[in-house]
This record gives sequence, structure tokens and C-alpha cells, in this order.
Amino acid sequence: MATPVCENKLQPEKQSPTDDSTTSTNTSTVVLTEGRRLKFLRDALGMTIAKCISAGKFSLFAKNHPSLFAANDEAFRGIHEQYTKKLDDMIKTEVETMFDEEGIVKLMNELDRLVASASSDEAWRPTGVPERDVSAHLVPVKLKEKQKLEELLREADADNHRLQTVIRGRRKRLLRMHESIKDDMQQLVEVTPVFC
Repeated sequence: MATPVCENKLQPEKQSPTDDSTTSTNTSTVVLTEGRRLKFLRDALGMTIAKCISAGKFSLFAKNHPSLFAANDEAFRGIHEQYTKKLDDMIKTEVETMFDEEGIVKLMNELDRLVASASSDEAWRPTGVPERDVSAHLVPVKLKEKQKLEELLREADADNHRLQTVIRGRRKRLLRMHESIKDDMQQLVEVTPVFC
């Protein structure tokens, strides 16, 4: 399988931002183009490296190595130039190694793709009016709570209706039993004078 190789190390060329990757037909390597965010990252890293290296000024170098500077200042300037060039190369090589090992090019291109495919809906931002901001946050929560309470109310109404039906049936049965007892008592009263 071909390994991803990244062109324009820390110095991006102008490439089409819409291309995700291209495949070279003459070689077996896959060349990943750089998206916008990767170019920004490379530019930022390039500026950071340049600032770090520029902090190692010749005067500071000479101040820290006075005996070498006093012996031959021209050779010392050449050493300083070699030192800064070698340091720059080593840092850039290390950054590129990190990019390759961590798959930064692929991840940044994926980030570009995700951002491009994201919905264009605006995210919620505070309006500056606390009442609106609080209501915008609380209304969905309160609507869910209202739905739960309405469901509980429907269940309670259904239970009440069921219980009313059961109570009506029991009342009818009690009334029938009451009438039956009353009839039995009436018959008992009618029969009792005969025995007394």
C-alpha cells in the first residue's frame, strides 16, 4: 500500500483548497494536498520556528562563547550561521516527522471536510438580554417537563375513570345488597309477630 507523503513542508505552495488528495501516476506514492487549516498550522509553526531561531542572535552567541569569538570572529560567524541553519533544519525535520507519525495531514484535511459539510445553522449565542437568554435555554427543558406532566395527567385521568367505573359497580352491588337485606328484614318482621 502506498504511504502518504506530504509536499511543501512548512512552506505551502498554492494549491486548490477543494482537492482532498491526488495520486501520482508515475510513482507509487500518494500525495496529499494541504487544506486551509493545515496551511495555517504550517504557517504558524514556520513563524514560531523563525522566532525561536532569531532569538539566538549572533551577539548572544558571542557573549556566551567569548573565547571562541576573540580567537577568530569570521570563523565564529560561520559557526553561528551553520548552527542556526542546522537548528532550523532539525526543528523542521522533527515537525515533519511528527506530522507523518501522527497523521496530521490526513486529520487536518478531515477537519476541513467536516467543517465544509457542517450545517450552516447558526449556533446559539447570547443576545445580551438575560431574560431572552435564560428563556432560550429553559424553554426546551420546560417543554419536556410539560410533556412528562401531561402524560402523568393522562395516566391519572385514565386511573380515575377506571376507579369511577369500579366504584359505580360496587355501589350498585351495595344498593342491591341493601335492598335484599331490607326485603329480608321486612319478611323477618312479618314472620316474627307470629312467633311472639
